[in-house]
Amino acid sequence: MFALSTRGLGVLNYENPTLSGENFLLRKIAAQHWTDFTCIDVGANIGSYSYSVKKIINTATVYAVEPHPKTFLKLKKNAHNFGYFAFNIALSNNNSLVNIFDTFLDESGDDYSTHASLYKEVFMEKKYDRQVHVYQVQSMTLDEFLVDNNINEVNLLKIDVEGHEYNVLLGAHEALRSKKIGIIQFEFNSMNRFSRVYMKDFADLLSDYRLYRLMQDFLAPIQVDNALSSELFAYQNIVAIRQDICLI
Repeated sequence: MFALSTRGLGVLNYENPTLSGENFLLRKIAAQHWTDFTCIDVGANIGSYSYSVKKIINTATVYAVEPHPKTFLKLKKNAHNFGYFAFNIALSNNNSLVNIFDTFLDESGDDYSTHASLYKEVFMEKKYDRQVHVYQVQSMTLDEFLVDNNINEVNLLKIDVEGHEYNVLLGAHEALRSKKIGIIQFEFNSMNRFSRVYMKDFADLLSDYRLYRLMQDFLAPIQVDNALSSELFAYQNIVAIRQDICLI
């Protein structure tokens, strides 16, 4: 009963972009008929979400950010084929060298996980049989990224960085303060136990936004003060909509 109830709250609905609600949100955004539309896909992996943005909002300018050096090679190729920009860098709350942990899933070293993370505990928990590898990559803040790429407004910021989402937002202090970011979609899951970040932390940081769980065909408001329903450490997509934007 508990498992069924959490699915009804938008938890663990990850099987595909329709069930997760990602396609619904993009169609909802597309219906707003933006004159110019900019999306930043942080933790883009090989670019599946960036491709969906371009497919549903075909006038969108998309910046796909992926720190994993091997994954980035595939992302760069897809970016060229489907018309968006790819960047091999990590976004965080500071400018420094950081370690990205990942593991190969076969002996060839070609099949690696889709859960590369700054937190090594992620792979210890999953009990992978393969050795965990570490890659040292450069990080920068989102504020710096916007300046470097002359981006004045971000209509959609999508973040999927395996528990490091809060730090990415900390690095967007100036962009949040000056209301440069309209809609934020970020993942909240079991990795947040390792980063020690709660839903309430996001709510406090994003005080100018309304928080929702992304469902298959609607947005469900989150009652942050109710810890029983809000602090669920399992896969879910959270949508933060700036107070002055009418989307629902």
